[in-house]
Amino acid sequence: MQINELDASMASDFSDLAKRKHIGQQIKTLREAAGMTQAQLAEELDFMSNGKPNGSHIGKIEAGYQKANRRFILATERVVLKRLNPNDDSVSALSRDSDSP
Repeated sequence: MQINELDASMASDFSDLAKRKHIGQQIKTLREAAGMTQAQLAEELDFMSNGKPNGSHIGKIEAGYQKANRRFILATERVVLKRLNPNDDSVSALSRDSDSP
């Protein structure tokens, strides 16, 4: 691998990290707006470790150390919207629409 290729590869890695951190910050902002802890969100999303909510998994995503896939983002959005609007039936319609291909 040449230096130019290495520079391009590193720039791509930094770009990916910046994107993951940006998405993670948005997830954190949504979670906090809903008044939820990382452990509460983990429990709602069924992220369990040894039978307990794995809030550290959420923390890694929020910090950008772990990638948040589309399914995670949509599920988080659904949980947060339901928490913010408990009587709004359109929240469940939103999640049904998001699950369709």
